[in-house]
Amino acid sequence: MKGEEKEAEKPAAEKPAESDLKIIRSEFKVEETGESQTINSFQATKYLITWIVEWQNVRTSEKGTNSLESAVWATPYTDLIVKAQEEEQKFFRAHMKAIGLDQDKVQQDVLGTNWMSILDGMNAAKGRPGTSSAIARALTR
Repeated sequence: MKGEEKEAEKPAAEKPAESDLKIIRSEFKVEETGESQTINSFQATKYLITWIVEWQNVRTSEKGTNSLESAVWATPYTDLIVKAQEEEQKFFRAHMKAIGLDQDKVQQDVLGTNWMSILDGMNAAKGRPGTSSAIARALTR
């Protein structure tokens, strides 16, 4: 059309531009501090986590350092924690059922677990559903 410009078409195999930044050093360290305390009835140990990244701009030769430091209180994964998680799941499932939501259905919808079953029923050689899977048979109807 008159007065309209066409967008320039990009080549299909355009290579992404390389970064000007090069990582010179990356160091990740976890140190136990020796501190411990009881938090919510669980024995916890304090750890310091440090991540240091040194970089250089290869175009300008500029150098820099980024760092992340974090203090974390952690507790061993014990039978007591497993029991607490199971109790929490039991409560969550009962709550979801009480408000009319099927947790398994919600997980399938949100997490997309159904697609794995569908892919499992696909015949990779022919690129179409196989005949042995009930899901695959339902897809071909």
